Amino acid sequence: MIQCVIFDLDGTLINTLEDLMDATNEVLKENGYPVRTLDEIRAMVGHGGFKLLQRALPEGKNSDEETEVAFASFKKAYGKCMTNKTRPYPGIEALLSNLIERGIKVAVHTNKPQEAATEIVKTIFPDVDFVDVIGYRTEETKKPNPYFTLKIAQKVGVDPSQCLFVGDSRTDYNTGKNAGMKPVLVTWGFRDRAHLSQESQAVLIDEAKELISYL
Repeated sequence: MIQCVIFDLDGTLINTLEDLMDATNEVLKENGYPVRTLDEIRAMVGHGGFKLLQRALPEGKNSDEETEVAFASFKKAYGKCMTNKTRPYPGIEALLSNLIERGIKVAVHTNKPQEAATEIVKTIFPDVDFVDVIGYRTEETKKPNPYFTLKIAQKVGVDPSQCLFVGDSRTDYNTGKNAGMKPVLVTWGFRDRAHLSQESQAVLIDEAKELISYL
């Protein structure tokens, strides 16, 4: 029986694309580089802010050192706009309420930097009692490394097999699988059904309410 559901954040619980695009483009414009479209940003996200910036910077201008400088500017820009346009996906608030009413614990594990993840969750879901919100800490422990995913299960006091890991990417699928949890992938996020279907054993859902059937 499922006792805990751990969610990815961007592309799973909330649509952050426009705010991520605005912050990225602010940095690009500051440096005189071409800006990126929403579809380009969608294809670049999923592996943390540093990788987003490295992919958004022009070829030849995106070494680790150059990206580090740009990433510092990005963090400032994103800090100013990160909840301007970000909203929960349809049905998410009702789903979270349903899970909590059933006595199922809910948590967040994302590759978004910890400070930003904490602030966004607090702002967008002020009334949701998440048992933990885990963001990016180190390269070694970021998803799909299950280290913090397992820490959440340990904190809740349940076996990993009693947890669902819900995300919108193959990274999330592998995170759940590596943790010994049941992965569920959503099709409303940053990756389409065709991409997600490459994981042949993945459970795909098209609406938030469908998750209830996997408890």
